[in-house]
Amino acid sequence: MRNQSERYGLTVWLCHDSCHENGTYAVHRDKSTRERLQAWAQEKAMAYYHWSMEDWMDRFYKNYTEV
Repeated sequence: MRNQSERYGLTVWLCHDSCHENGTYAVHRDKSTRERLQAWAQEKAMAYYHWSMEDWMDRFYKNYTEV
């Protein structure tokens, strides 16, 4: 859902090495980090755009707040 995320401004800038790919808590290595970022982005987007859960699901197909 990268394109959708970019469309709605739901991307974060991470340092490439330790935060993105290779660090202990990097989003591509640590499921907990990835899930926390996804849930945080969902909550912020729903509040900012005044979306219901149905609105969110229509766009992203998955509820990250229930992971």
